[in-house]
Amino acid sequence: MSRLEADRDDLYEELRLAPFRWELRVPDQTVPVFAAIRENGRFSLYLTPDEVYHFDEKDRLQRAFLNGELYRTQGATLARLRRHREPHETSLLRHDLDSAELPRFLQHLQSQLHQLQVAFTNGSVTILRSNDLSPEAANVLSSRLSRCLAGPLQLAPAYPTRRS
Repeated sequence: MSRLEADRDDLYEELRLAPFRWELRVPDQTVPVFAAIRENGRFSLYLTPDEVYHFDEKDRLQRAFLNGELYRTQGATLARLRRHREPHETSLLRHDLDSAELPRFLQHLQSQLHQLQVAFTNGSVTILRSNDLSPEAANVLSSRLSRCLAGPLQLAPAYPTRRS
């Protein structure tokens, strides 16, 4: 893991291998929103450089980055991984979200997805860049947001752990 983080210069370019990718101007957002659907069907949404969500092919949350903290699915909850830096090493401190924290996190995410979907629905989203400017491609993104919002947000199965 890198000792220093830096804002990415061009998230759109970083997503260049995704068959569908977008850079969007969304009302009330000061920075562009980036979205991608990868070849394996996974969906990534970069609302800001400090608010990022990754979903699996079934629209279940796998990972997130929010306010400088990493989140990773554990199946039934999310593990928050906070970087702890010492002069010669960086470690991750893990905290599994409890029964009060997890619903708050998911409610925040659902609200963010809903705001973006409303902006699509009322036509106020501007596509700044896309590797496919057809109306069908824009519909793919709008449809993916709708799928994520179709029911309660779900967590992907836990990542397999490494064994020594």
